[in-house]
Amino acid sequence: MSDPHGSHGSNKPLLVAIAVILGVYLISATAGAPQKGAEKVTQAANGHGAQAAEDQQPHNPPAAEASHEKAEASHEEIGETKEASHAEHPPYWMVIPFVLLLGAIAVLPLIPATEHWWDNNRNRFLVAAVLGTLTLLYYLLMHNMPVAAHWPVHPSWPATHMMAHSESGPNWLVAWTVLANAILNEYIPFIMLLFSLYTISGGIRIEGDLKAHPLTNSTFIAVGGLLASFIGTTGAAMLLIRPLLETNSERRHVKHTVVFFIFVVCNCGGCLLPIGDPPLFLGYLRGVPFLWTLCLWPPWLFVNVCLVGIYYLYDHFWYYPHEKALDIARDETRVRGLKFSGLWPNAPLLFGAVLSVGTSSLFPYIAQPVLEARRRGVLTVEINPGDTHLSQVVDHWLAVGATPALEAILAGLGGA
Repeated sequence: MSDPHGSHGSNKPLLVAIAVILGVYLISATAGAPQKGAEKVTQAANGHGAQAAEDQQPHNPPAAEASHEKAEASHEEIGETKEASHAEHPPYWMVIPFVLLLGAIAVLPLIPATEHWWDNNRNRFLVAAVLGTLTLLYYLLMHNMPVAAHWPVHPSWPATHMMAHSESGPNWLVAWTVLANAILNEYIPFIMLLFSLYTISGGIRIEGDLKAHPLTNSTFIAVGGLLASFIGTTGAAMLLIRPLLETNSERRHVKHTVVFFIFVVCNCGGCLLPIGDPPLFLGYLRGVPFLWTLCLWPPWLFVNVCLVGIYYLYDHFWYYPHEKALDIARDETRVRGLKFSGLWPNAPLLFGAVLSVGTSSLFPYIAQPVLEARRRGVLTVEINPGDTHLSQVVDHWLAVGATPALEAILAGLGGA
């Protein structure tokens, strides 16, 4: 069967669209539109948070004063770090290496002269390495402000230290801190999560060949969009792409189905939890609570319902009627029900991977409530046989396991 679309000529409109999008982005970034919008959102959030904190102040003046004095020391410990970390950001033109990297990813595979060159992993690595080196050179030679070390602790923790720039020579310590923040604090945890979801979900196989009606494909995409937030976009894509392709194996027009699958399952569907999308996971590593993204369910629902609805209409009124009668007959007769294999032990492992990310004490989701309670003067206790970063912050650290601590607590309550 011949491809109804052109080969290289069909890439020209896409290249023009990418160029227009990049142009609009560069103009808006130069004008400071994204920064101004983020500043307004931050100011609104800070104002709301301050009002909520004021409303929650206790009505007992002596108790409130004592609580305030108790929390003042902890508040001062992190105050300098927050103030220094927001002192000055890199100039806006330092976004150019990132824009060039995105442009290379989007454009080079579409240009005939570079499409095969870009297929080589070494060439892709060289492009990324050169652009990354340019960014490090800025921090090494030009950046004149301290940088917060995000690794091995989170910047809001009292143990965090600032790396000052050098007054006489290259900023070796600042450049290393930026590299460690990117590699040790963000890249390695992200790759570990991605590798675990990819490997575990790849071990669960769903086989079958359903009737490839528009409603069937829409259901596949919708289910994938729901799963993407809970097992990651990678996990959901690995789980459902094989049965979707097998179901549509008799149909001639399949490209649009895969494209919408990528839109929903691999992108828009994964915004309810940090494991869904890489940017959300990086935000989680920076201190965003694990469950905060659940508040995004209205836009998540709106966007995905729109995408699935558009796909259904597109497939139902255009592509499905253009299928050959012979292909439709084959699709209606060659039907096999869905068969699941590899659920054991991969399903429990998948659940464990998600649970471990959301409950690990190494992540801010667990530590942040303790720090906030300590800042407000609430008594804090850590029960942990090992010394952690929180051990130096809480009021009392009990170096025992959970079981003996629970037995001691129950015994004390019984004696009382």
